Amino acid sequence: MEGGFSQEKLALEANIDRSYVERIERGMENVTVSALEALAGVLGVNVAERFVEGDATSSDEIR
Repeated sequence: MEGGFSQEKLALEANIDRSYVERIERGMENVTVSALEALAGVLGVNVAERFVEGDATSSDEIR
């Protein structure tokens, strides 16, 4: 994971369960808006910018 975050550290700082982060990462769980906002806050990214129509950012860059 970019930024030097382990799943455990990311989950702890976002105040969500580590197993939930793992399931999201594996595509086994749909992320909630509140969890998405918490994770984005920890990672320092703006959620709204990721949903702008015509955004050229690839999914590989988001990971």
